[in-house]
Amino acid sequence: MHHFPDWLEGNKIFIDLKNSELFCMEKKILAVCKIDSYKRDQFEKRLVALFLQKMPLFKLMPLDLLENIGGRIVTRKYEDGEYICRIGDAGDCMYLIYQGILEICVPVTGKVGEMKAGDMLGKRAIETGEKRNADLRAKGVTNLLCLTAMDYNQCLLKAMEKEKKFFKEFLLQIPFFA
Repeated sequence: MHHFPDWLEGNKIFIDLKNSELFCMEKKILAVCKIDSYKRDQFEKRLVALFLQKMPLFKLMPLDLLENIGGRIVTRKYEDGEYICRIGDAGDCMYLIYQGILEICVPVTGKVGEMKAGDMLGKRAIETGEKRNADLRAKGVTNLLCLTAMDYNQCLLKAMEKEKKFFKEFLLQIPFFA
């Protein structure tokens, strides 16, 4: 937490700025992910990419791939008790819990567990097309970052095409393949 001089802390303009999305990185990520994906600039995509780099799934991905994902990921806010998905729903989205807690419920046995900020779910579903195997419900106000299967696959395809082009150019520089 930053500490500022008392004279500044008491300034109304400073207080308003400090409470804005411009000052708080946590609020800034959510603000960027609310912007339509086609309207995000490179800085905003990079900001989300740097956040994603902290998560295990994205840790080893190249920055340009993460920036592409950062340009497509969106935020969704859920109120306490609101369902995110139900058993049998299409697995068409991966969720990153940005703030809050999700309860994992199976109707027969009840609550199975909880997931918290920083946890991720739905990766297998967007890769395989499997249907949801549990109900997810917000416990308190919860903000999720969501990446659709279509966007995820387009990002991976774009990265593979770029890599293929790189290897083709590399091989053409070798006299044996030229």
